[in-house]
Amino acid sequence: MTSKSSSAVSRQVQDRIRRGKALRLRTEGATYAEIAADVGYASASGAYKAVMRAIPELDQEAAEELRHLQLARLDDLLAEVWPMATDEHHPRHLPAVTRALALMHRMDILTGLDR
Repeated sequence: MTSKSSSAVSRQVQDRIRRGKALRLRTEGATYAEIAADVGYASASGAYKAVMRAIPELDQEAAEELRHLQLARLDDLLAEVWPMATDEHHPRHLPAVTRALALMHRMDILTGLDR
């Protein structure tokens, strides 16, 4: 193995480790801005891209666990906005309906119901 290819492999390993750390932080509830600052990405967008690249690298069991965690979080958020969304007299009714629909759409994507 040449020095150049060894360096490329080392960089790939380091990138994968960083993506794994970014995914772990996201799983723990960190924002993308927090992940960027902690892991060393230039922006929240870079952290988001790293997390999205890390997900396919997960084994099936870990991916399913992450899916359940995300669904539970979305369910908690939906429970918060649902009373406002279903009360047409609530002053924040329409924004709550919009938020509820967005949350439900994200849940459909995670569960495959959007196909």
